[in-house]
Order: sequence, then C-alpha cells, then structure tokens
Amino acid sequence: MFVSPCPDQQSLDEYYNSAFAPIQTDVLDYSADNRVAFIKSLVPTRTNIDIAEIGSGDNRAVKLALEPICNSYVDAEINADCNSDLSSIEQMPHSSADIVASYFVLEHVADPAAFLKTCRDVVRKDGFVIVEVPDLYLYGGNPAALRWWEHTNHFSAHTLARLAARVGLKLVTLTHALCSRSFGFVAAFKPCETNQVLDVSHNQTEVLLAQSFVRQGLNGIDRYNRQLDIAREHILNASAPVVWVANSIAHDLLATIPKEGLTIIDRDPKKRDYIEGATVHDPKDAEDKIRQCDLLVISSPTHAQAIQANFEQIRQGKLPGDRVIILSVIA
Repeated sequence: MFVSPCPDQQSLDEYYNSAFAPIQTDVLDYSADNRVAFIKSLVPTRTNIDIAEIGSGDNRAVKLALEPICNSYVDAEINADCNSDLSSIEQMPHSSADIVASYFVLEHVADPAAFLKTCRDVVRKDGFVIVEVPDLYLYGGNPAALRWWEHTNHFSAHTLARLAARVGLKLVTLTHALCSRSFGFVAAFKPCETNQVLDVSHNQTEVLLAQSFVRQGLNGIDRYNRQLDIAREHILNASAPVVWVANSIAHDLLATIPKEGLTIIDRDPKKRDYIEGATVHDPKDAEDKIRQCDLLVISSPTHAQAIQANFEQIRQGKLPGDRVIILSVIA
C-alpha cells in the first residue's frame, strides 16, 4: 500500500537531512538485543563479516555486540547531525557487504523497489539483506505508522516479499519475535536471479486484509485523537501544567491550544523552538516550574519512567496519579 500524493525523494531527503537526530541515551526506542540475535541467527559460524546499516541512528549497542564477528560496520545515514560514515548506501561499492540492514527505513522511501535494488547490488552473493518495517497487520493495535506523513509505503509480509522478488531478492526467513520494535517484523533476503524467486503474485485476499487492518489503524488514530482531547482539557483547567518531551505527539497536543502558563520541557537544545508559539526549556532551567507543577503530561511512553523519576527528584515528591498523563499512540 502506498500514499498518494507522495512526497518526492528530494523533498524527503531534505527533510531527513535537517531532522532532529535523537539524543544518545541509555534508553533506546528499539531492542538492540533482537537486532544482534537476528544477525547471529543468519551467520551463526561466520566471522570477519562486513555489515552496512542504512539509517543507522544510535546503533552503538549493536555495533559493540557484533564487534567480535565484524571486519567492518559501515553506517549510511542522511541526517547531517549523525556521525555516519556515508550519507547514502549508493556510495558503497557493489558486492562489498555480507549484510545490508535497514531498520524501519523502507516505509520512508518514495521508491522502495529502487532502494531494495541498491541493497541487492551492495550485498555479496552469499550475503543477506535485512529489512525491518511496520507490519500493516498490526495497525489495529498500534497505528503509529499511519500517523506519520513521511511513511510513504505500508507493508505486510506478503507485499514486502513480492516487492523484493521484483528486484531479485528471495525471502529466506521472517519473524516478529526478533523484530527490534513491537509493531513490525524483520525479514532476511538473499540475492538470486528473478526467475528463481517463488511465486508471490498478486492476491485479492491480501488486498482485502490490508484494507481491513488499515481501517482498524484509522480507528486507532481516532482513539489517539480522543486521548489528546482529554489531555488538552486537563491542560486548560490546570494552573501550572508541564508537558515533557517536545516531539510529534506534543506537537499534535499543543497545536490548537494557548501556550500561556504552559511549561514545555526537553533536554535537546535544538528543540528550543520546536513548538510554535512557545519556548522549550531544559529541565535544569525549569526547576521552579516543575516544583509548582499541578499537571504533568509526558509525550514519550518510551522515556516515561525516566522522566517521572527526574520530575520527582527535582520536585522532591510525587503528583497524585490522576495528575500525570502519559500519551501514546498505542492502544
């Protein structure tokens, strides 16, 4: 399934080049252990392997764990703030990597077939192309992938295998259990001649299933919007509300309400002007506001526990449970 109208690749590249790179913390928004386990399952006895990762972000834990079996680990990341080896996988020579991995990247690409063809060119004949994507079949329980405008394509296992087959990549294994995020699946492909790929032709049942799961996902977006409405009402009725983490959820939350009397916190200094009409403060610069706070809204469920601990340390006490709201797209 694809988005129409779709941003062109140049627009997407400009967006990702200037987007905020996540601050490196001890709390990852993915399972590094799962990524490592899946790679090791593909090459259980091999050493001195060459790995290329596209859209790498903070992959320090993965690189460290794979160091004993790696000859090289090349990062290709378009974001200018990331300290990557390359800005594009297209800069790598053909047949230069044993594993080419992309984790939750393909859904952001305007031409996914061309992207997979490049991965096939870079991987060696006996190597693997690893792809993680959101699973369209899981949208009913987690519609996060539907709310991102930059998600230009949506995949089930069948449609991803069909797309990969078009460029000479044969699906060899697929699992949800070792996917690094709970709302997706991870698949491994081997390069082959296109006539060697098993039949993965168009299936009308797949179309009907995709439509059903997308509708469930849209219902989840409705639930998310109702959650935002409730949080907005609490903010408007509070005397000293604090919203912690300036991200897309906070943007959705605050787009339509006045910002007077509201304190927004994020420790990334680049996000100072992230929310239109308001200044985003570092926690250290907002300690008085935190002590006066009568409503805490956390817009990152991944970091909620750490944020609450930081909030309570500064405040030297807790808010009542009904005065803490944790926003999430997940049902």
